[in-house]
Order: sequence, then structure tokens, then C-alpha cells
Amino acid sequence: MWVKEGKNFTVEAYITANPHPVKISWKKEGSTKVLSRNLKLSLQNIRREQAGVYVVEATSLRMRENNTTEEVTGNTTVNVVVKYGPGDSVKLSPNLTTFEVDAGETVPPIACSAECEPACRYIWVQYYRTNTYRYRASTAVLNLGNASSSDVGIYMCRASNNVIGDNFEGNVTFELRVKYAPEIKSVTLNGYTGNPYSESVTITVTSIIRTYPNATITWGISHEKSLNSFLPLDSRYSANQTMTCTYDCEITAILTVFPPLCTDTGNKYSVYATNRKGNSTIKTTHYSNTIACTPRLANNAPMNQTYRTCEGAELNMTASFVSVPGPFISWHLFGTYLVEANNFRGSIAKTYIRVLNNSSCSDESTTALRPVPSVAATLPPNASSSKMNGPARIIMGSAIAFLMFKLKSKTKADSRRSCKGSINQVFGTNFQNGILGVEAEFIVTIIDIGEVAEGDTVNFTCTFTGTTTPTRSFFMIHPHSDDVSKYFVNSTLNPAIEYNNNTKNYTTTFTVLNVHMDRRFNYKNLFCSSLWSVKQKRLLVYYGPDDSKMELSGKETGIEGVSVSWKCAVSESNPAVNLTWYNGSTEFTPDSKPVVTSTDGNFKTEQEWKFIYTRDYSGSNVSCVATGYKNKRVTKSKQLQVNFAPELEVKGKNLYLIDKNTMKCYIDEGATLNLTCRMVAASPMTSAEWEGRGTDQLVITNVPKRLGSEMFNCKAQNSVDSTYLRVRFVVQYGPEFSNILDKSANEGDNITLNADILNANPLPVKITWRKVGSAKVLSTNLKLSLQNIRREQAGVYVVEATSLRMRENNTTEEVTGNTTVNVVVKYGPGDSVKLSSNLTTLEVDAGEPVPPVTCSADCHPACHYAWYRYYRTNIRIRTTPTAVLKLGNASSTDVGIYMCEAEAYVIGKNLGANVTFELRVKYAPEIKSVVLNEYRRNPYNDSFPITVTSIIRTYPNATITWGISHEKSLSSFLPLDSRYSANQTMTCTYDCEITAILTVFPPLCTDTGNKYSLYATNRKGNSTIKTTHYSVTVTCKPSLANDAPINQTYRTCEGAELNMTASFVSIPGPFISWFLLPNTNKYVHYHEGRGGGYTQIFYTTNYYIPVMNRHMFGTYLVKATNYRGVTKIYIQVLNSSCAVDSTTPYLHAKVWPGGSKCGFCATVSLKLVAGIHCLRHHQLYEEQKITKSISGW
Repeated sequence: MWVKEGKNFTVEAYITANPHPVKISWKKEGSTKVLSRNLKLSLQNIRREQAGVYVVEATSLRMRENNTTEEVTGNTTVNVVVKYGPGDSVKLSPNLTTFEVDAGETVPPIACSAECEPACRYIWVQYYRTNTYRYRASTAVLNLGNASSSDVGIYMCRASNNVIGDNFEGNVTFELRVKYAPEIKSVTLNGYTGNPYSESVTITVTSIIRTYPNATITWGISHEKSLNSFLPLDSRYSANQTMTCTYDCEITAILTVFPPLCTDTGNKYSVYATNRKGNSTIKTTHYSNTIACTPRLANNAPMNQTYRTCEGAELNMTASFVSVPGPFISWHLFGTYLVEANNFRGSIAKTYIRVLNNSSCSDESTTALRPVPSVAATLPPNASSSKMNGPARIIMGSAIAFLMFKLKSKTKADSRRSCKGSINQVFGTNFQNGILGVEAEFIVTIIDIGEVAEGDTVNFTCTFTGTTTPTRSFFMIHPHSDDVSKYFVNSTLNPAIEYNNNTKNYTTTFTVLNVHMDRRFNYKNLFCSSLWSVKQKRLLVYYGPDDSKMELSGKETGIEGVSVSWKCAVSESNPAVNLTWYNGSTEFTPDSKPVVTSTDGNFKTEQEWKFIYTRDYSGSNVSCVATGYKNKRVTKSKQLQVNFAPELEVKGKNLYLIDKNTMKCYIDEGATLNLTCRMVAASPMTSAEWEGRGTDQLVITNVPKRLGSEMFNCKAQNSVDSTYLRVRFVVQYGPEFSNILDKSANEGDNITLNADILNANPLPVKITWRKVGSAKVLSTNLKLSLQNIRREQAGVYVVEATSLRMRENNTTEEVTGNTTVNVVVKYGPGDSVKLSSNLTTLEVDAGEPVPPVTCSADCHPACHYAWYRYYRTNIRIRTTPTAVLKLGNASSTDVGIYMCEAEAYVIGKNLGANVTFELRVKYAPEIKSVVLNEYRRNPYNDSFPITVTSIIRTYPNATITWGISHEKSLSSFLPLDSRYSANQTMTCTYDCEITAILTVFPPLCTDTGNKYSLYATNRKGNSTIKTTHYSVTVTCKPSLANDAPINQTYRTCEGAELNMTASFVSIPGPFISWFLLPNTNKYVHYHEGRGGGYTQIFYTTNYYIPVMNRHMFGTYLVKATNYRGVTKIYIQVLNSSCAVDSTTPYLHAKVWPGGSKCGFCATVSLKLVAGIHCLRHHQLYEEQKITKSISGW
């Protein structure tokens, strides 16, 4: 009897007996526990552990002699099969999540298993990066064989089965990493369109490399004209790369060249990679680059050249140019030879060749000139005679063009005369008798026909360029075959011949027209040759795939469980095709790799798919798609048909499986039976029917008890096999309970359990409530009340009802039925919250790891956990989803009180509790702020103190050091003077916070521009120096600089000059006025100091009198004023006599920052018209010296 796990299950026995049984019991085979004492056995929420054979036993009392009785027992069995899906039971053997192996090593078999009933089917799938999954196997064991780079990825084993009409599935994964040598997937010339690049653009090349482990990338250059296939890079090249790693690593390497040069034309770019597992192959860009440029002289040749020869000798002149596209090259004779080269790029390159006449040369003399490179130009036959040999056009893609101009004698017998005539013509002295000839070496050219696909029509052209036409020539295909060589019959009979009067060259052209290209030309050689000159070119024709050359072979129809192999093959293509497999629209990759073979340029590609016929494949359209040249695709498809024996089921009421071929049907007496014999699955499909009835419906009305002695067969047959499902009947009756839903309550609540008898005849005479595992009767009615319930009272409760059925002779039979209810008691954590190691305080050094801290509590349902950090007044949640706090390496930001809060949701409310611990971290001081207090961008007053406050965090305690910094000082940490005082307060919780205050009183206006710095140190190290953001500005009323006296005296004489000076310290800048007492209403001199504003401190005023008159002697008042106040100085000027030629002694006072004075006397000789007077300068302040002295502040 089948039943799905988690469902309620009831089985009832039918008894035919006389006398009626006096005792009935249900037991599970192998156990003595009585599960039921009536004909019905109910199993609620059945689990897989309850599967097995159940025995029902009935005992009757038979009458014997002398009114004695004998117990007679009968029994029957029922096999209960519990069906269930894999759930989370899927596991791997060996039990792994990541497996790493070297390429070439064997990956051990990995077995996938799961608990399922019926047995699960298994499928292995490989996931790699963003690609769709790749099917790998349909068995429980994954056999990968020797590891390769294509095996890396996430492997998922999917286990599935069908449980009574429902599909169940579970899976498990592991990651496979393969260490392999780098593989270059692509190398691409970016922006390539077939057109030339410009020298002003940047050329980039991108390569994709797959590798594990990481690899080193090396770039190089290859050129078809170089014997070295990996030339080094010069300084114009730069390389960079990015890498993303999942199961292996993908490197995007980019090579950049700037500026590109036209001599780079023909370059291809190569790359290889290496790691600990080996080297990749060298991979090269498919296309070479072409760089367009204006013509210029090759190899930095000079613009001016000189040749020396003699009359009658041979002369060979050469000019070399760099140009893409090829230039037009022209020679002109204007006494000196001018060679010009130009192309469509616009600029013209020129070189001048001067030919000088030597005085003599012998008949056999030769001219020693530079070696002449091969001519790479085609010379038009209609060149203008005004030029020495006409323009020369260089073929496209040539980076260096050479032109040779050659003069020679006509015959050896007339060598002297001919040479003389030739040279005279070259020098421009004789144009009538000169013999001048242009001669080039024989050049054979096969015109490139480009990329050719099958079906194209092309023309083959071969040219010979030389001083004559070829006497014997060949233009043919090799190896020879009649089907392709027929185009070349008589190919050299009618050449086109052109003669260039200027160059004296013949161009002979052979052409084969309208050749229809097909694969017969592929890989053949095109030969064009004369007696001594040969040119050949390999032909490549791209073709395929073709429908007629592709085959998908394999048996389309089979029986489930049988192994089979399909093969997809393409016999002809160039290049090799890519094979892609599809199941419907889903791409998959067979386990075996494609096999590619090549013969003379033709590729054959094959791939085999091995699999086992399963019904999942039935009806699938499996396709193999071959993709070839220019994405030409050919598809071959087959439809799979998988056959299997019929699978049956019987649908109806109260059906239970005994074994896989037999069912029992329990039905009430007098009811109508209606059963359907149903086909679940079959291939080929067939029909099901009840044996002997010819229909799939079994209908019996008013069922009698005798129906239990009969058996009915559900039957189906197809070409694979026949299947039977037998059904036996038992008539049922007796008491039944309705199901009671599980009951949940909070601890401390009062709850009542109510039972309801659904069906019973007669009604029960006894009802009992018990807790499973206990014999104590808790109630004898349909209600059970549990007051102030505790967590210990949670569990399963059983209610049992007993009916007395009447039997013959007024005997009764006890028939018992029962049902259960699960009582769940919910409660919060209470005081059960605790931490691992029961810690309360944890102290670590900064940088050390903080051990994980685990929080746990006793809750039902399970608690949710949240961690909070309390730091002074801040709160921050660290982590919520787990009970484990992981802080990693400790830092100053981790200190504080950590609280774990455990919370459980119980019916209608949340219950929570918490536990805390303190984390202390020993770290070097950290200055959080240093602030100039009450700074509002307005100046400070020198009458009030200035304070600076700094906040320092530290643990343990730290020492604070203050200093001064000034933008005009070279020292960033000047010491403090006696006006400064420092104090600090400290509060310590988890660490210490120091509030350090620096006070300066009285501040001076000379403090203007100061900023204040500090640093801290403790046993863990030093903090950085931190400085106030703003500097101070201190206002003061004007005062005399450097403690100068208020009263000063100058002595001079009439007619002399006088220069009086006064210096002040003031912020803001002062108004300075000079008055000659007693008149204070009108100043005699004025100085504006406001321009200094709040940035200048020292101010000097000079009152200069060129010639002293008598009325100018007296007392002068100098007054300095700003909004803070006024300062006055009095200067007395006395008249002293001064003799002729006398000198004027005066005091020169020099003011230093410290305020000291030093004086000396000097002699100044003054010539005056009115006379000679003596000037005595009592005290003089030099503004320039003062300015220099304060520049250090």
C-alpha cells in the first residue's frame, strides 16, 4: 500500500468469523507494542521510519466440550510503503565542496546518493561562468577521467523521483579546479576594417587567456619577411591586463602601440603566456596592420647625395623611400638630379643627387656605389619623356620603395665611346649622341586574388617585368589534375605586352579569366615562372559545411536503461567546423571531445555522444549543428523514442498497497465500489482494463461482506512487457475520530484539547486521554484541560474511544479507535542567554585577531540573535543573522560594550533577553580634533585669554605635547613661552578620552598667524601631529616697536636735511599723523597704515625735511591711532651750530626682535649752497632692518 510521507493514513481490517472475535490488535512486525485494538489502524503524519509490514490479529472463543472455550487466532498483514523525495539528503562520496587537480591527472569517481522512495534518477550538470549548463552524465557516478581545462566549473548532481503524481527534487554541488598551462582563446587586432591605420591613432591588440593559476603574459611581433617569429617590442609599446577569477582565471591582456609607424606595416602581434604548469602556444593576430604615412627618405638618408664617376663608365643611382601607400617616384634632371616621391597623403619627399665627373677612368673601371636593393615598383609604359624614367608607382602595402637609375654602354666593343656618350648625356652636355638605358631585374608577380570562397569567380594574373619579354614561361596549377588544370591550357600563348619608353622595360601579363572556384583548387599551388625567375602562391578556398557531407548516425528507438552511442560527422570543410548539440532548444555538450583530422587542407570533424535511454529523452528532437566558414550552418536532427513497460495504478476510495503487485480496498458494507484501472505511463502507449471485464471501470453497488474473498486484476500489455496490479477487498466498520489540529500555547497559558468522534456504531462506552509514553489517564471525556502549562508538558497526547459491538449470545466485542494531537509549548530565552567562555571583559592589542564570540539561548521556537555595540553614547548593530560575532583584527574602532540580544516570537509577542561583554583594545593615541575655541573669523583681543581644545582617544593613558606652527617659520613645531599653560581631563571607560586645553594669556598681536599643534604618545606608539585649521589674529592698540622710548631728541642745524622715523606695532593697521607743537589741528605729515589690515604687524613712518628752517625746530608729536586706542611719541628737534667742513655725528639705532639696541656713528659730508651745517641724529629706526627681523615670525 502506497502513501506519501506526511499524509494521514488509515487501514481497516475486515473479519468473517463465527463466533465473532473477542479481541483485536494491530502491531508492527518485529514489535510487541499494540497500536490499535479495533479493526482500524490510523497513522497520522506518517514518516518514512513507519514504513513496513503491519499485522492485525483477531481472537475468537470457540465452544468445546463441557462448556469450555478455546482461543482461535487469525491474522493478516499489510505492507505500508512510504514514498518520499530526496529532500536535503543528497550527498557526495567523497564528501567534498572543492576539488583541485592538475591537468592530465585522473579525477576520482564522485558518487551521488540520496534517500528516495522510489529510487531517484540522477543527472550531472556542469556550470562554467555565464554559460548555460553542460550535461555531463545521467548516472549516479561522475567519471571525468583525466582532467583538462574544459572540466573546470561547478558540478551539480540533481536527484529526482516521482511520488504518487508529484515530482520531488534535491541537489548538491562541488567546485572543480584544474591547474593547467595557459590557453590563449583569442588575439584580435582591434578596429581592423581592412583599411590602413593612421600614424596619429593608437593601435590596440586584445587577447583573452584562460589559466589557473595566474600567468605571466609576453608580447612580441612577427612579420612575414622576418626569420624570427617573435621579435621584441620597442618603447612605443605598452601592455596592461585585467583578470577575473572564478573556478579558473580569465585574463584580458591589451597591447597598445603609439605612435604607430608605417614601417610597422606587415606586423602581426603575437602573445604567449606561462605559469607553473607550463607555457601556452604562441598565438598571432589573423591580420597584419597597414599604417598609412606620407613619403619620407628611408633610414634617415641625407637629402643631398653625391656620386663621382668618369665619362664612359656605368652609373647606378639609388633613392629609397618609406611610404604607405606606395608613392609615385619621378626623376628630373636640372644639372642636379631631383627625385620626388608623393602619395595621396599629400606631402612630397625629395632628394637631390649630384653627379661629378672624375678626370679619368680605365676601360674596365667600375663605379663603387652602394648595393642596390630589389626594385619594388611597377613602371607605367606611357611615362613622360621629360623625366628620366617616368613616375614609379609602388604597390599598396609596401613600406619601403627603391628606385634604381642605371646607365651603361651599348656594346663592349664601343665601351669607351658609348660610356662617354652616356655620361655626357647624364651631365647634360651632349643629348644627340648619348646612349641611355633603363634596366631593372626580372620581376615576377602573381596578383593577389584575396579571400576566396567556393562558388566565387576569379581571374588569375601573372606579370613579368624586365628589359625584355620572357622567352619561355609557365602559368599553371600544381599538383596537376585535369579538372582544374584545364583553365590554364594555352594560358601563356597570348600575353599582353606593354613597353615603357622611359624605363625601357617590358611588362608581360598572362591572365586566366573567369575561373569558377571550388574545393578542388584548395591547397594547390599557383606557379608562374620563366627560365630563371619563379613565383608561386598557395591557394586557399573556403567551403562547407554541406548537407550532403554531414551525417548524424545512431539508433533512434530503444528500451529504457540500454546504453547507446550517436555520432555527428562532417567529412569535408575548410576550415574545420564547430559542432553544437541541442536537445530541443537547449544546448548540451557530449562527454567526448570533437576529433578533427586534416588532409591537404580539407578538414573532417567527428564527435560521439554516449548516453543511456531514459524516458526523459523520449520525444526529444536532438540536433547536431555544424558551423563553418562565414557562419554557414548545417543541421541534422533525429527524434528519440524510448520504450518501456506499462506502469499501472488503481484510482478509487480507501486503496492501500500491500506489495508492488497487490492492493487492498477497504469499503463500508452497503456502499458502492467504483475503481478505475489507469495507465500511468507506457511506451509504446497501450490501454489498461480489468481482467475479464474488458473495461477500465469496476463498479459494484451495495457491497456485501463476501466481496473480501474475491480478487480483481488490473492489466496492461505492450511490446516491451505485461503488467498486473491485483486488488483484494475488506469490508470495514467501527468508530473514527476526526483529526485534531496541533495545538500551540505560550508557557503559562491554560489550554483545552477537544476530541470529536466522527463515526461510530454503536457509540463509544469509554474515552481516555493519555500522554504518549505514560500510562496515566488524564481525562475520561472528550475534553482535556491543561492549566498553567509548562515546557515539560509539551508532546503528543492520545485520545482513545472503545465501542462494545454486539455478538451472538449477547457477547460484546471491544473495538477501539484513537487519534493524537501534538501540543507545542513556546517560550522565550529568559535568563538562559550566555556567551562562549562566559567572558565579561576581553582585552587585545590593536592588529591582533579578536576570537569569535558565540551567543546561545534556550528558546522555542529557536531564537534570533542580534549584536549591538555601545560606545559612549553611540549604538551600532554589528551583525544580525548569526549568533557568532566575528570582528577580525582588532582596531580602535572596535572598543566598547557588546550586547547579544536573543529574541523569540511566541504567539502574539516577542520575548527577548541579552548578555554583554566589554572589549578593550590597546592602541596608539588618536587625535580626533584640535580646535581654536570661539573662533568666528573675527580677531581676538589681547585683553582676554585664547584657548585651544583637543580631543584624544587612547588606551592606555598618553602624554600630550603642545607646540606652535607658523607659515613663516621653517619649524613646524615651535616651543611655547611662559604665557602658555596646558591642562587636561581624562575619562576612561573601554578606552580613555583626554580633553587637552592649551591657554595663552595674555595674547600678543605678535601672535598673529600662529597655529597650535600637538601630538600624543603611549606604550603602543605615537599619534600623528595635528594642527588647528585656523590661525589666530590678535588685535591691540598701537605701541612703539621694540620698547622704543616715548621721548626722542634730534640735533641738527639750519639748512641741513632731517629724516625722522617712528615704528609701531599695531593690529589693525594705524593712522599715523605728525604734528609740530603746539599746533595739533593740522598735521605736517601723514602715513596710512590701514593697507596692512589684520595681516601686517609692524609699521614705520618717516618724516623727511630736505632743508631745515628756523621755524621747523621744536617738538613734534607723532600719533598712531586704530579702533583699539592711541599711542603718542614726542620728538624734540634742537638747533645746533655746525662749522664748515664739519661732520654730523648721529646715533644709528638698530632694532632686533629681542628688543636690544646697538648704535654706532658715521660721518656724512654734506654740501649745501647756504652753508655747511651739522646734523646730529639722536635716534634712527631702520624700517628695512625691522622688516627683515620680523620676517622670521
